[in-house]
Amino acid sequence: MKKNKIEFFYPILASIASIIVCVFLWDKIIAPYSNPYEIIGEYSKHGHSTHNDTMRYILFITLPILSFFTIFILRNKKNKDFNFNKSIFFFKKEKKYENLEIKFLIIILIPVVLLFLFDDWNMYSTQLFEEGMPLSGSMLSKLNQIPWINVYINTGLFYDMLNARISWNLTGHETIGSYKFFLKFLNLLSKILLIYFFYKISSQTFERKNLKELFFLFLSLTFLFFFGKNDFWREIPLIIFLISILNYTNNKNNFYIFLVSFISVFSFFWSLDRGFFILLPLILFLLLVFINNKKEFFKFIFSIILFWLIAILIMGPSTFINFLIHAREIFTQHELINGLIHPKPFSTDEHSARASKAFLLIIFNFIYSFYLIFKKKSNFLNNTKILFIIFSFMNFFIYKSALSRSDGGHIKYATYFSLILFLIFATSFLISYLRKKENFFKKKKNLFPTVYLIFIFVILINQVKSIKNLVNFPVDIKNIIIANDEKFISKDHFIFIKDLDELLNDSDCVQTFSYDNSIFYFLKKKSCSKFFNLWTVGSKKNQKLYINELITNKPKFIITEGPVKFQNLGERYPYIQKFISQEYNSYKVYDAWKILKKID
Repeated sequence: MKKNKIEFFYPILASIASIIVCVFLWDKIIAPYSNPYEIIGEYSKHGHSTHNDTMRYILFITLPILSFFTIFILRNKKNKDFNFNKSIFFFKKEKKYENLEIKFLIIILIPVVLLFLFDDWNMYSTQLFEEGMPLSGSMLSKLNQIPWINVYINTGLFYDMLNARISWNLTGHETIGSYKFFLKFLNLLSKILLIYFFYKISSQTFERKNLKELFFLFLSLTFLFFFGKNDFWREIPLIIFLISILNYTNNKNNFYIFLVSFISVFSFFWSLDRGFFILLPLILFLLLVFINNKKEFFKFIFSIILFWLIAILIMGPSTFINFLIHAREIFTQHELINGLIHPKPFSTDEHSARASKAFLLIIFNFIYSFYLIFKKKSNFLNNTKILFIIFSFMNFFIYKSALSRSDGGHIKYATYFSLILFLIFATSFLISYLRKKENFFKKKKNLFPTVYLIFIFVILINQVKSIKNLVNFPVDIKNIIIANDEKFISKDHFIFIKDLDELLNDSDCVQTFSYDNSIFYFLKKKSCSKFFNLWTVGSKKNQKLYINELITNKPKFIITEGPVKFQNLGERYPYIQKFISQEYNSYKVYDAWKILKKID
């Protein structure tokens, strides 16, 4: 054991040295600045290339990992405890551990449901930009505006145009409260899926039944303690993808081939970035499938092509072509539109501490995942170890969303899955330590119920605001779903919407030049422009498209400004601003909003 500790010393030292080098090189990695689209944002202000942060990130993650394993393999290539042959990447028909009883899954799901029932159902104000986008997008969908043709989508079809509409169809009420309830329900579903994911991993670890049970208990309840209040609903496709891969590697069932293939296609319509977060690990997974079984590989390829053909048939060729054009534009221009310069790790930059922790987590998860693959004896079966490699790569790609928008919120959200993988490893360490304490298990024969009750008590005390929430749950849900929309906005906003509705009574569509994305939902009208979300306009080309729509549609009024304050739209879109200033005059002012009228 002491020898193994010494063998780790030099690889860890090499990894730490590499991190120090990466910190030193961070500011020196600079790509030539290019902005052919004339997009004005934080990157253009500072002449910051879209490639800078990505190149820095790749170096910062890969160099410490490569340094660690270069030294580690050299020092352990003759160590019989490790296997460095390619056979470690084969899906093996190993002696399966006894499955964890289904009753333990049900027992752990009880606090998940309780947290949902105890949730706070107060009618909080609507976020006019973030929530306004899916609310208005769903209204445009209901009014038969076609995605990618009549509507420029920012995130994904389901996120921007279908989520709220699905909630209205399910509840029978076209309200903001219905949408808010639906998101919380999706979040409940995401946590159930994550607990099921933990259940499947737990079934494939620790041969002894009591250790398996404790692993699942600590992992699941620790997750609920730290993440019980967090939202994971956007990650539902990613969770299903991980579960499907784990089930496939253990069962080789054709159902999971179709499920993996379906989710890899569906995720692009759920959210474009989630589609790529799945696509890149999928490529790695398919490579492993090809190495293991070429027949199975072609089954996957056939299934993926089949689901893409089905998607094209449902959308129609014209809409699909527009989807591809739109996807390409989003991925080539998104960072110039949305980008914030990423903080330098281990510096005094704002959010640097959070980013540094995220980097270290990703590095550790990669190193430990590969270490498990190389190690002959482990708590985990080989197929589960392969999943951890794929999971690590997924986390590596997920952090790209924080490179694109490097504020505290995005960095935090992009680190959640890395924390979950780390939690799996940390729980394994804990149970392995307890396994060595035979007296611990002899004295604690009924450990599961004791620990379970303590955890539940702590979780509920920590996250539940009032016991009344459970008692009032049915009434609160009904009230929030049927509540009038005015309960979710300020009084001034409600008055503005009423006056605006009267002013635009004879108009077939609404024209905005504002970050307030909610207007189309409240007015129940189409957008005169495909850019109902002004944030997505970006380039000179799209500004000219917006102007051409103004020329063609000749809207009498334009709603501008509003309470949502980002970068000034006149500065951000100078071509649009110049055209509007020539063709429209100020007509009326409502608190933060202004209405412009076309010059006769």
